[in-house]
Amino acid sequence: MNSLVSVIIPVYNAEKYIVQAIDSVIAQTYQDWELIIVDDASIDDTYNIVNRYYKELFEGCVRKSIKLGVKLVSNETNKGVAYSRNFGLKYATGKYIAFLDADDWWHIDKLEAQVKTIICGGFDVVHTGVETVIDKDLWRRNPSLDAEYWNKLFNKEPRDYGAHLSDRDNIAWSSVMVRRDLVYRVGGFDEGLYNQNEDWAFLAKCSMYAKFCFIPDRFTYYRVHTDSYTNKAFIEEKRWDASIALGQVKDRCVVLARRNSNKLSYGDFPLSSTRKGKIKKGLVKVYRHLKRHTRARLANIYHRSQYFFPSNKNTCLDLLILHVTDRCNLSCVHCFLKGKLNSGSEMNYDDLKKLSNNMGKVNNILLTGGEPYLHRDIDLIISLFLEKTNVWINTNGFMSMRIRTIIDAVLSLCNKNTLTISVSLDGFEDTHNKVRGNPKSYIKALDTLRYLLSLRNKYKNLKVMVNTTITEHNFNECEELVQEMVKGFDLDYHNFEIVRGSLEIQGWFRRNYVEWKKLNELLLRIIKKYYPGYYFINKYKFELQYKNVIEDTNWPFPCLAGSKCVVVYPNWDLSACELRGVVCNLRDYNFDLVRTLQDANMNNEVEMIKHDKCYCTHGCWLGVSMPSYFNR
Repeated sequence: MNSLVSVIIPVYNAEKYIVQAIDSVIAQTYQDWELIIVDDASIDDTYNIVNRYYKELFEGCVRKSIKLGVKLVSNETNKGVAYSRNFGLKYATGKYIAFLDADDWWHIDKLEAQVKTIICGGFDVVHTGVETVIDKDLWRRNPSLDAEYWNKLFNKEPRDYGAHLSDRDNIAWSSVMVRRDLVYRVGGFDEGLYNQNEDWAFLAKCSMYAKFCFIPDRFTYYRVHTDSYTNKAFIEEKRWDASIALGQVKDRCVVLARRNSNKLSYGDFPLSSTRKGKIKKGLVKVYRHLKRHTRARLANIYHRSQYFFPSNKNTCLDLLILHVTDRCNLSCVHCFLKGKLNSGSEMNYDDLKKLSNNMGKVNNILLTGGEPYLHRDIDLIISLFLEKTNVWINTNGFMSMRIRTIIDAVLSLCNKNTLTISVSLDGFEDTHNKVRGNPKSYIKALDTLRYLLSLRNKYKNLKVMVNTTITEHNFNECEELVQEMVKGFDLDYHNFEIVRGSLEIQGWFRRNYVEWKKLNELLLRIIKKYYPGYYFINKYKFELQYKNVIEDTNWPFPCLAGSKCVVVYPNWDLSACELRGVVCNLRDYNFDLVRTLQDANMNNEVEMIKHDKCYCTHGCWLGVSMPSYFNR
């Protein structure tokens, strides 16, 4: 047993405990180790303590038997525990990696027992039993705390190893030792997870390829104290969200599996680990299914007859699309606004307030861009319009935490109308990242969905959907994508649109018309089963888009662009449709939308649209113009 073990300790503001953690490493009976301490920009005396400790014990050659001694590195700014562990891994040279949190410590025999187990049993991951220690200060504040509760979580057998994690998989992080090559195979630690459950996600990914072993001896001492994440997440502040945590772990496992050409699906994960939990989840699923289908049938009745509803006759617009900013943080290959983005043009909140007071009755407002969440006042803008009507927001989902924070703040104050957020997803990881031009865009979009679905449980007026634009890049993935989204996410809807725009794009669909028709039929079957409220509108939309592109067939009804729906750009230019020219500028009418729509220029544009031969496949315009087609 002469294999080097790299021990990684990330530390942040742990001046009370770090000495005990380091001492427990030095006291190990197994002496072939290196210690890597990563200070995460501590603001207390942690760094000075560790630095003095390092100089006295290791630069002074007191521990000559330690081959590589201690490496002390520091982050320039606070990066979080996942980043710090990844940073520490860059300096690790050992065959095995052992992880220790700065507020925990080890029994002297821990490393020796784990190395023996790995070598003799051929295991990849070995973790030990745990002895929980409640800090005195925390115990005084909460005398009901019981260390045995945590001991039962961490010391029970057998464990449910494998990628199919359940809530019974409780492994204390400071008890883990893993082969170094496995760490790099699973890609290290995922940074930026909402619940700081990067350790759980890491072990879940390892379990897809690794052989685990549990040593029941309590060789790890797990401390719970006032500032510990356990106290903040589970005991006092209760920050931990199970739906987000489990969801993000599933996402990471499925993404890793696809990278390695494995067929792991969201459907392979169990709903719950206990029979009681399964029954409860099953009843909830049945209830949601019945509720969804009842609502869907009512929605279909509405869609078939909404054209005759009296409320529509008094409506100024059915849909107002506002490009609140032209700034965007991604570069999408199918973007029809290329060359018009990131010029610095942005709608002013005070001007939007004037529009809000002079827009008449509008059924739906769509906030888009660019990326609308890049607007500095997007929270105020959402609140402004949500007080008056239903609001839709398109997003690429790249700024996950900002989106969650804004939506949580807005909905905590306003629950009058429905807020629908549509996250763009153009395929699985490789395809989506290629289309969006950023290697992190796919996982960021999934995180945004997790955050929003968690908020939907809190706010009943929030709806969450995915929008996929069908192009030649993702054509072959669309069917599998919608099925995976159904299994992995409880979405309100998954919308599909064919890419709008040039004759070149239409030419691609014409050349692949047979496959396109088959894809439409497959998508309709899935929508009918899981999102039945949207079946009829999609049935006719797919049919019309297909005839429009393949057979050069015009719509059998007039397009209502300019009369029931308009577009306003960041510089306040107004257009009847995003595929047509500018009609006027709202500034010239003092942001009075009602007066603008009555202008002669807009009336002329509406008349021209009626007489033009239309090849448009714009889903929004079809959705607005189609009610008369339902009643043919």
